[in-house]
Amino acid sequence: MSSAATPELTPEYLAEDARPGPRAGIIVVTTLSLLVVALRCYTRVALTPSGFGRDDLLMVITAVFNVVTMILFLLSMDYGIGIHTAAITPERFVIMFKLVVALQLVYHIGLCVCRVSGIALYARICQNVKSFQRYMLAAFIFVTLVCIAQTLLLALQCIPLKALWGDGPGKCMGSYTVFLSTASMTIICDTLVLLIPLRILWTLQINLRKKIALGFILLIGLFAVVTSVFRIVSMIPAVTRPDPTWYYADILVWSSTELSAAMIALSIPAIRPLFTCLGTSIKGSSARSRHYGYNETGGSWKGSHALKTFGSGNQSSHIRSGKRDEVDNISEENLCGDNGIRKTVDVRVRRWDHDSESRSTNWDESTPTN
Repeated sequence: MSSAATPELTPEYLAEDARPGPRAGIIVVTTLSLLVVALRCYTRVALTPSGFGRDDLLMVITAVFNVVTMILFLLSMDYGIGIHTAAITPERFVIMFKLVVALQLVYHIGLCVCRVSGIALYARICQNVKSFQRYMLAAFIFVTLVCIAQTLLLALQCIPLKALWGDGPGKCMGSYTVFLSTASMTIICDTLVLLIPLRILWTLQINLRKKIALGFILLIGLFAVVTSVFRIVSMIPAVTRPDPTWYYADILVWSSTELSAAMIALSIPAIRPLFTCLGTSIKGSSARSRHYGYNETGGSWKGSHALKTFGSGNQSSHIRSGKRDEVDNISEENLCGDNGIRKTVDVRVRRWDHDSESRSTNWDESTPTN
């Protein structure tokens, strides 16, 4: 710190602490992202016919990186991030810098895995469109190369790296160059992943209302790009002013928000069946209370039930029964068919009577939408 700032080194100044707010924010956004990923895993395993896929596995790996990143964020605050540089002892300063380098590497690798998970999700949605698969492959290669470039940039920002925390001579690129380079790469990659849903929407042949609703779900990733911009803005004081550790706490909270927001944005499309199931259950309970009655003399349920296929609009399959019925309704949806939306519905109805053999009816409906 320059001598001009020496009069500011009062006990009150040295005791100032900017960490409580960022600490709470980091814990909240990380916990929220983990909750959403947990709901995604449940939806895939319990409600989605195609089951747990590569995109889900990659998102779980991202969640692990997010937890490790949160731990490193909090540890770096314990060793000096969020307080004035003049209040940090040399020993703690060295440990803090090592933690900052570690969290930078873990954070950027976690973001890379999250983007690849998003690409895998979109490839899964449009798995039957070869041209789109080629686009996904190109996006995967680009994101991977950017991740490698960011990792090398962070690992080699000083040669040797120990020169970064003053442990011997070395040649360094400078914090401003490193932060600006990695942040700009992050925004480019986030924007690329954001543009993929736009391509999906462009190929869909559905009515405007459904397209807007689906677009709202897919384009929530725009928030991740916005947080990247805020993260860059928060970097400026940390790399241009003489008290970087004081301002670095804002960078940490925006970094945590960016990764968590990306996880949430890329998981919401995957948990849509859960919302659909909950809505159907609520409507079904209301319908059964109005249309189902119990025949005390026969000991059987009588009524009708409409099976709403996932995303099927006005289509429904009505099943009427006089005895106990078991209904399996499986709907696999492929949004990007070669001719629009293709839907495969597998419905099984089994009826048991006291005095007759079990009978079953199966049908498979494929409805291309042009």
